[in-house]
Amino acid sequence: MTNEKQKKVKPNKGIIIAICLASFVLVVLFVWLFASSRFTGVANGGIVMVVRYEGGLCPDNSMCSSEYKLYENGVFDGHDRASSQEISELQRVIDQTDFLQYDFDKNAVCQSYMDGQDLVLQFPDKYENQSFRPCSLHIPAHDTSIQYIEDFIESHSKD
Repeated sequence: MTNEKQKKVKPNKGIIIAICLASFVLVVLFVWLFASSRFTGVANGGIVMVVRYEGGLCPDNSMCSSEYKLYENGVFDGHDRASSQEISELQRVIDQTDFLQYDFDKNAVCQSYMDGQDLVLQFPDKYENQSFRPCSLHIPAHDTSIQYIEDFIESHSKD
């Protein structure tokens, strides 16, 4: 055997940098996904409905309000968890209801007019940031959608 010098292959610095950068991006993405699902309690699913109560005076003389989000996986901030069957039925009601059809009721009497709190609903997937205050809407007697939603919220209340 002859002692031939083996040729050393020098790695391409550009390829090494690209591999390191891609690895870093993947690690950051994984950490972000894990952290966001862990802190929100939502590992799978978006927001089905946002429930707010607005009105009334707090002890510091500011207007009181509270907000609860219902997620597709059944997590309902400040409320009992909803089953997947309950979420499916609620989603069906939301999808089949045209909330924009309701007219403003000029004769409405909402609780906030008397230092109480009003229910305010949002359906982000359907209407983005549009809010609906059922007490101020003229809802036909045959329409049970809002009542179904209010009953859903009440049935999951921790009180």
